[in-house]
Amino acid sequence: MTLPKNSSIIVEDGPTILSQILLRYSISSDTAGVAVALNLKVIPRMQWDTTEVQVGDEIEVLSPFEGG
Repeated sequence: MTLPKNSSIIVEDGPTILSQILLRYSISSDTAGVAVALNLKVIPRMQWDTTEVQVGDEIEVLSPFEGG
């Protein structure tokens, strides 16, 4: 599954680990140019494998873009 840039995911199954949900959208800690926020708080890459998410949590996948 692919996720459009700067999109959000509402967790529908849980509890689970953040990295497991991201992998469903082909996003891993090796994916360049993305940041991930959980409930509006940015989660460092090194914590993706240990961050637990619950049903109803919001995950935002953010990518920088050009524009003005």
